[in-house]
Amino acid sequence: MKNKHKFVCIIIFAIIATAIISSLSIPGIMRYRLYHKMISNPDLCKNLSENPFNIIFPTAINDEPFSIGYAQTYIPQNEIKSIQLKHNMLYVQCENYGIMFMPPLTNKSSKYTAVEILNGIKLEKTIKNPQQEYDWNLKTEKTLPSDDWTILMQSKDDFEKYFHLALFKTMDSARQNGIGLFQNENIKGIIHFGSEKKPTTVKAQVYSATQQITQDIFVESDNPDISANIIIDLLANYRFTINDPPQDKKLQDMIIAKFDNNTKFRLIK
Repeated sequence: MKNKHKFVCIIIFAIIATAIISSLSIPGIMRYRLYHKMISNPDLCKNLSENPFNIIFPTAINDEPFSIGYAQTYIPQNEIKSIQLKHNMLYVQCENYGIMFMPPLTNKSSKYTAVEILNGIKLEKTIKNPQQEYDWNLKTEKTLPSDDWTILMQSKDDFEKYFHLALFKTMDSARQNGIGLFQNENIKGIIHFGSEKKPTTVKAQVYSATQQITQDIFVESDNPDISANIIIDLLANYRFTINDPPQDKKLQDMIIAKFDNNTKFRLIK
């Protein structure tokens, strides 16, 4: 009786072992190798390992707002030294820092396609509007390194989805010094607090909380803490003032008109 029970246990163990070995098929092992090839690079692994944190904005300042035509924020006016417009990018030079406002976009469409990497895996991202881009970027920022067992046992589809997000996250080193997530009644978005090579350049991906508008804003200074504090204060007071910012020449005309009526600052074109 004992021998029969032992024989049954051996058969059950053999079935389980066969199932495990089958799941660790060549495609699974190849995905494992592909994943480890990516994270074996220290810089790529560091990018992927950054875990985003939530930013709590300071109280908004109700002092005289600084308007750029399609949006407004707060910048201490006694710190502003010059304002320059070039290709619809507005650069505000202050005493010990600079702010670059990239042109706002209202219907963003981008597509990235890579050739086959391994076992039919293709990297493709299609964005139709700013809200879709925000959702995609949020998933990307929240993607973290996985454990080997999960990689080996994932289905092909699940691995492709994970690897797709992970690879896009590793591509940008600007998040190496931290990733911040923010949201209030006016805007939401993501801050990259710089890389090891450029620790004083901070980038914010800004999205309207109510409209299909997105914009990138950069702050640069001689000190990473100054850059981080400036962009957080800037965003705490930031809001888009029109629902559909114009593009190209019309946007340029709007910005110029705003500063033509400003007696305190002269716009350099």
